[in-house]
Amino acid sequence: MFYKKIAIVGMSVIMAMSSIAPTVAFATDEGDKATTSQESVNKQNGKPSDEEKQQRKEKIEAALEKWEKLSKEKKEEVYKLLEEEKAVKIKLLDKMVAFGIMNEADAKEVKTRMEERFAKMKESSEFPLGRPCPKQDRMDNQIDKKND
Repeated sequence: MFYKKIAIVGMSVIMAMSSIAPTVAFATDEGDKATTSQESVNKQNGKPSDEEKQQRKEKIEAALEKWEKLSKEKKEEVYKLLEEEKAVKIKLLDKMVAFGIMNEADAKEVKTRMEERFAKMKESSEFPLGRPCPKQDRMDNQIDKKND
């Protein structure tokens, strides 16, 4: 009889614990702010928090301001290095075709996109590094909506 009561109490506790939402059950206090388990999961999966996204955005904006203040000669110096990098990437694509890893048509398409992006970037005097990725922003927004 005693074991039946313990089993009933144990089952009740297990059922009660399983009905508690993990976000509520595992909230922790990290410094000044409470962190839910979902935020902890995002950290473990390498997904940036809203605060980290904001910090990244601020850094990019600061770098963009500095880029805008550079002389034309300094920008050309950066573009020259980027052009050298593009040439190495094209050689890599050619090697992948030669080794049969990639077919010629796909490599040509990638090369064309690289050339177009570079030409557009240079023509518009665009900041070449760390610009926000619209696709990544859309993906982050979709993940945020699912988590809400």
